[in-house]
Amino acid sequence: MPPEAGRSVLDELNLGDPVMARNIQAAKRLESRDIPILLLGESGTGKEFFARTLHAASERADKPFVAVNCGSLPEMLMQSELFGRASSVSAATEEERGRVVQASGSTVPGRCR
Repeated sequence: MPPEAGRSVLDELNLGDPVMARNIQAAKRLESRDIPILLLGESGTGKEFFARTLHAASERADKPFVAVNCGSLPEMLMQSELFGRASSVSAATEEERGRVVQASGSTVPGRCR
């Protein structure tokens, strides 16, 4: 269900926690700007959920959200997973195109631990 008029999708995350409310306000100031945002936190704290919500609130919402768990990738495969396996991007299949190319102009969150 879309948020009420004048509310951001990010407001749906505000359940009364003051730290989260501060994070939401910071994200709302940045949601329409084309800058990278780094989310830090312990495993299981909802960073990817927050990133998905931020993506949904952004001008990139109609583009893919491509999640990457770098921690699960062997070091030898990380470059090809992120940047692709084919020598020609135009001839590459979806799987051969790297995650960065797949999400061109969109959002690529990564977990690297």
